[in-house]
Amino acid sequence: MKLFTMYRRAVPTDTHDENQRNAPDEPQFQGVVFDDGRVAVRWLTAKRSTSTWDNLEDMLAIHGHPEYGSELVWHGPTEAVGVSVPHELFERILDAHIQAAEALVDEHGDPHRAIVRDMERCLEQ
Repeated sequence: MKLFTMYRRAVPTDTHDENQRNAPDEPQFQGVVFDDGRVAVRWLTAKRSTSTWDNLEDMLAIHGHPEYGSELVWHGPTEAVGVSVPHELFERILDAHIQAAEALVDEHGDPHRAIVRDMERCLEQ
């Protein structure tokens, strides 16, 4: 079993109010990856909830949000039974988000280029 905490350093205030986000230095949610690979997430925002996922990759595909400056912090060893290495998995999720953002750039022009640059910087770190 593996425990983690997700921080989001740059949640947009125009789309998320104080019920949907915490301060950048506070965790957004905590979670656990069970030995069979299933995931439980407990939100720590003002409006709290708990959700379960079949695997970490599915959860990160929905809640990973690299464009929010997301940082996944593991507590203990960096691998869990039945789960891909988290850093590699997070890079794949970032790649998917970059491709989606690039499609927006092509469709809508310059305003979204900053998002793509930020995501590329995250991949370089």
